[in-house]
Amino acid sequence: MTLSVFVTALMVLAAFILIGAVLLQPSKGGAGGVLGGSSQSLFGSTGGTTFLFRLTMWCAGIIMVGSLFLSWSRIREGRRSVVDGMAPIGAPVNTAPVSTAPVGTAPVESAPATTPPTDASAPAAPVDANKP
Repeated sequence: MTLSVFVTALMVLAAFILIGAVLLQPSKGGAGGVLGGSSQSLFGSTGGTTFLFRLTMWCAGIIMVGSLFLSWSRIREGRRSVVDGMAPIGAPVNTAPVSTAPVGTAPVESAPATTPPTDASAPAAPVDANKP
């Protein structure tokens, strides 16, 4: 098991513990919370030293340090991006014609499409649908 797999598993475990610790903590005041103007201080007189508060801080720290470690190790490995192997913009693309003839038959040569010659000197007359 590689180190990055171990750190990822540790981060997932810390995330689940963090969710549980946050949900088990008692609320700090009324409906407004910290910004509602409650009379209690942010951590209260003993709120900052509870077991759940310390557990929350440790789990958050594990997740932050693990994220930094994983991003650093990914950069250090020098993995290539998915776009590194792509052709640059404007590069010629293989545009060979594809034959739609069934296998084993010779391709049928079709006559080139021609347009009837037009007289460029005479303007085109509008067509009136009401005249017979």
